[in-house]
Amino acid sequence: MFGDAIALAQARQAIKGETSAAKEIREAIEGRSIEQVDQKREFSVVMIDASNRPHPGGDAARPKTEVPGLPAHGESGPDNVG
Repeated sequence: MFGDAIALAQARQAIKGETSAAKEIREAIEGRSIEQVDQKREFSVVMIDASNRPHPGGDAARPKTEVPGLPAHGESGPDNVG
């Protein structure tokens, strides 16, 4: 009987526009709502020119990689502008 009186009082408050009372009634009937969080994922791509980075063992220890169609490291070619 006491619970019925509380429910009736909350219903009256909800009818009068008390949003907290309306929310409490809805949660009692439907359960708590799960809040959805909009997560924005961002990432960046970083391009590193390995020819301009120091090698821990010095230039002599730097591995030489030849790419077909490109001049060798340190050489000038018709496509190498700089």
